[in-house]
Amino acid sequence: MSTQLLTLLALLLMGIGVFGLLSRRHIMKIIVSFSLLDTGIHILLVAVGYRSQGTAPIFDADLTVREGLARGGGSGSFRSGPYGHSYRTGCYGADAQFRR
Repeated sequence: MSTQLLTLLALLLMGIGVFGLLSRRHIMKIIVSFSLLDTGIHILLVAVGYRSQGTAPIFDADLTVREGLARGGGSGSFRSGPYGHSYRTGCYGADAQFRR
């Protein structure tokens, strides 16, 4: 899908959501309207941030998997050490997990 089409879809969903929020009094219809508005906002954010031929900013040709995980990439980016200190910003330093 093109960026213009995604933007149009997002604005349409946001418009339906705002109309539903302002014109309906039934709580379930208000919740559905809010959900449509929220979905439209998310689609708009994706459409605005899309870059043709772009890559994710966390990937680098010279970056190894181990270095990427040390920088906080992957599913464990918010991991913490003993006593709740973060490995990245806590008292252990950025590469503490590799010094053990």
